[in-house]
Amino acid sequence: MTKRKNRKCSFFRESFKILECFTEHVTLSLTEIALYTGLSVTTCNRLVKTLVEMKYLEKFSYTLGPKLIPSWNL
Repeated sequence: MTKRKNRKCSFFRESFKILECFTEHVTLSLTEIALYTGLSVTTCNRLVKTLVEMKYLEKFSYTLGPKLIPSWNL
């Protein structure tokens, strides 16, 4: 496997680790995400920033973003 493919696999694996944290928690701080995933705060910061840009998470007290929460008209 090339280095580029390895980085892509690592990005997805680590990103899903972050998203899985939200199966048990509604909002999390960056420090909590790092604690629950076992990733460094620096790595979490980089990944969370990307996930926020992609709208999979929302900023600050991080929570799932609009792409992962269906918008139902109640």
